[in-house]
Amino acid sequence: MKRWLVTLALGAALLAGGAIAAWANDTAIGGAGGTVSPLADDGIRLEAETVQVIAYRRFAAYRVDFKFVNEGPAKKLLLGFPFPQGMEPESPHLPPASVRAWQGDTPLEVTMVEGTDGEDIVEYWTHEVDFPAGETFVRVEYYAAPTITVGGAPDGILTPAPWQEFDSWQALYPYTVHTGAGWAGTIGTTLIRYTFTDDVDAWGADDMLAYTVDMLAENDLADDARIYGAYTRPELGVYQWIFEDFEPTRAHDIGVPFLQPVRRTLADDTAPGTERSPADVIVTASSWLDLGEEFQYRPGNVADGFPSTAWAEDAEGSGIGEWLRFEFGAPRAVREVQVLPGYAKTAELFSKYNRPKTLYVEFSDGTGVELPLADEPVLQTFPVRADAEWVEVSIRDVYPGTTRDETYLAEIEFAESASPQFASFADLMGETESPDEEPPPAEEPTVGPDVPESADDEGWPAETWMLLAALAVLAAVLVGAVVAQRRRTAGRGESEGE
Repeated sequence: MKRWLVTLALGAALLAGGAIAAWANDTAIGGAGGTVSPLADDGIRLEAETVQVIAYRRFAAYRVDFKFVNEGPAKKLLLGFPFPQGMEPESPHLPPASVRAWQGDTPLEVTMVEGTDGEDIVEYWTHEVDFPAGETFVRVEYYAAPTITVGGAPDGILTPAPWQEFDSWQALYPYTVHTGAGWAGTIGTTLIRYTFTDDVDAWGADDMLAYTVDMLAENDLADDARIYGAYTRPELGVYQWIFEDFEPTRAHDIGVPFLQPVRRTLADDTAPGTERSPADVIVTASSWLDLGEEFQYRPGNVADGFPSTAWAEDAEGSGIGEWLRFEFGAPRAVREVQVLPGYAKTAELFSKYNRPKTLYVEFSDGTGVELPLADEPVLQTFPVRADAEWVEVSIRDVYPGTTRDETYLAEIEFAESASPQFASFADLMGETESPDEEPPPAEEPTVGPDVPESADDEGWPAETWMLLAALAVLAAVLVGAVVAQRRRTAGRGESEGE
């Protein structure tokens, strides 16, 4: 059987009558005549892969780690992942941003080429990897907006406040597993973990997962339904699938569907930042770059949830002193500032234009903080403590671009809680357990804020420590009573002696 060699994928699925655009990556590719297409390789096994997706307010960060084992001679392969061509800038199906790859700790050059995947014309993000005999570790990271499937919530799924006044659409952060069938043998372990932050602008993931499983079963896809439903809930807001020693099929393509409010346009549709959801803000700026209808770098781009778009200032010089103002519309407790600097769509665009080196953030409550940014197209987080109705962010210093002198900023968010971090590949592999046939009820997570899993450093459970503490208090009361009685007795003796 001919098998395509693709190990990472942002995937193809069919949910609730809406077809999802297929995204995939890390396939061995080759070809001639200006195009490339997937190849197969029978000498390299995919022993393990971990997929981590952290969903922030309106976009997600992806980290995928691969452990390959080459049981043949050393070789070099051109790897890449495809995504559909023809995506318009205003489409909710924008391609991923800031795609980066490493072999071990060594960064790999990532470039885009045109190619095919079956009958589909796609664009591949490519990177060359050396496969010596034995183990090779590859990592890929990027940011992506959710794939939108269809509009409206399914019947029976209620919309909670504060989203009731908004229309909604069904969205998904997908991951395609079946394209890993091109590697030799079966895949040893695939662990897929989705984490939704406390600030995510979405709801209904549990209901949508149950709805998806039911829809698959009703369409005579019982095997798909069983696999899709075989997730666990390690913590509140976390969804995890683990597949072991398996030949991947399309039934293994995974994603966490959810509902998201549709941004509405305010009365003045020419104003910056006019598209809003309940969690969005109105954004204005000291200036913004307008290069025509298709190339507008508006202030609202920094809060639109599309990491491949950006705001650009349009002042004389490098942009130092230019500012953005964010109005929340109501007081907000801000505990973390999240910044994706520069024009993060591609590495070339990131280096071509200026990027902020230092930002100053001033909150309406008088709090101010300076943010030193690394010169990397990665989401950078800063703990803060402010309660504000508005925020102003000004540029104090920049990293110069190689071509033009405008300064760009892709995304900035003011979160009400600290965001989670990616786990290491080793830690995730140490946590793997066989998934249950049926997921536990959403309201009864295995671990969560209301379901303690604590144990002290000596290995005793929290309940034991609570019992010991109670006994200690009781003992203290008894000792106190004995001491008091002795003092009273001694006092009477002294009185009688007088």
